[in-house]
Amino acid sequence: MIGSSRHYPALLFVLLIATALRVWGIPWGLPSKNGALTSYHPDEAITFYSLERMRRERSLYPGDALFWGSLHTYVIGTLCLTAQAIGLVEIRSRGHLIQNLRQADRLYLLGRLFSIFCDLFSVLLIFRIGKREFGVRAGLLAACLLALAPASIAAGHFVKPDAMLLAMILLCLWCAQNLAENVTARRTWICGLCVGLAAATKYNGGLFLVAPLLVLWERRPRVFRFYLYLLLSALLGFVIGCPSSLLNWKAFLRYQELNWGLARSWDASSSFLGLGAAQMLFYYLPFAAGWPTTLAGLGGTLLAFYRRQGLSRWMGLTALIIFLSVSVPKTWLAIWTFPVLPFLLLFGARLILFLWEYPLRRRQLRALCLTCLLGQAAYAAAFSRLFSVSNPREEASAWLRQHVPSFSRVGIVRSYFWTPPILRRADTPYRVTPGAGNEVGLEEAVKGVLAWHAPPPFFVLSENELRGHPELKTWLQNYKLRAAFAASPRLGPWRFWRRPPPWDFLYIAPQIEIYENRLAFHQHSGL
Repeated sequence: MIGSSRHYPALLFVLLIATALRVWGIPWGLPSKNGALTSYHPDEAITFYSLERMRRERSLYPGDALFWGSLHTYVIGTLCLTAQAIGLVEIRSRGHLIQNLRQADRLYLLGRLFSIFCDLFSVLLIFRIGKREFGVRAGLLAACLLALAPASIAAGHFVKPDAMLLAMILLCLWCAQNLAENVTARRTWICGLCVGLAAATKYNGGLFLVAPLLVLWERRPRVFRFYLYLLLSALLGFVIGCPSSLLNWKAFLRYQELNWGLARSWDASSSFLGLGAAQMLFYYLPFAAGWPTTLAGLGGTLLAFYRRQGLSRWMGLTALIIFLSVSVPKTWLAIWTFPVLPFLLLFGARLILFLWEYPLRRRQLRALCLTCLLGQAAYAAAFSRLFSVSNPREEASAWLRQHVPSFSRVGIVRSYFWTPPILRRADTPYRVTPGAGNEVGLEEAVKGVLAWHAPPPFFVLSENELRGHPELKTWLQNYKLRAAFAASPRLGPWRFWRRPPPWDFLYIAPQIEIYENRLAFHQHSGL
């Protein structure tokens, strides 16, 4: 897996960089900071709520984890039981954990450490894939680019299946490479099982069935039993990782209908370049991978398809089909670029290596390559720093405690991941007034705020709410802005986000604004 000992120090250095960027800030938004059993990310708690349900009902049915697949939930559950057996964590009731949030912190940290492990395994896998496809130095460059990819860094900070998905789809590509070297029944079954388990981790992992299918079409086009082996083993792997697809098939189908509805719905406020490939290439990938890597990847793709040396035909077709497939959904997040990310990094590494070795204008081209890598490293460091700096939610909590009298009415749209912790705690010193309860969605909560007859003296708003509901800005005309807190990737005077980031990157450090009713402000200031 690692390669010859001659390249071991360089790969070890890349792994150390990847580890540092993901461990840095790993306590981000833990329950003890959030004042609730959830973290600052809206989806992290789903894994633990699903495990609680499975434990209470003594069943394999994971509930809301079926939104993406259940294998990740089962793995985290196994890790939690193992950690409990050796005394690292306590698995207790939800009521007990609410009273002991630091015990809940340990569960989240355990899940995040597993995500980091998956990220590091992904670095090893992409090195191996790049080494076999384009050579050792291209493999090392691809591993370095993955270590510095912001979307991968973010996945390492969350208890979500995304980091595991990236590892699984890279494992599928590696197994497809093995199959391309020698098509046997055993390797075909292994490929199918890996694809099935990838789909059970997150459903879009099933797209990578196309890789071994193309290998068989290229190497054994008329040996139909291999296609049968592949399909049967993929189905078996999926059922093993997601048994509810059989045991609770009605619920499973209901969650697929919900996912299909999300994929078809389009919120105009989240689109900046229209739909499809252009939006992914020029909006989501630059945030998820960084502009240096994205431009290198696009150039490397053109180079790979033009020159074709070292590029397997099945690999090129797989990249094209996966890209076209993931460009279809209308709802997008930066983290959903993962199916395309391995190809972008592999082709980007090939372009950088090509320019580095090009005989003409060698000095200028090598300077360009170094600039690309240093720019990517700077963005990765600045992005990782977001998880360790003072979070806007926490700064807003401190400001409220210092400037807003106890028992004051403080309005919010809805108690959710963007709400400052002091307003989420059960022992909050304020009379928190939401637009609607947590049982309804954001749309209804905004309508509730706009319908208030007696607006509260203070109101707390985040850019998450404001971006999707600009009518709130008009409603705030009777309020005065008292404080605003924000954070973005920066290194000294350099800012790396010039455009509003995708929703899932906005979760990390949203801008929080605190308003005071103008009449209340004048009374408070003695005017």
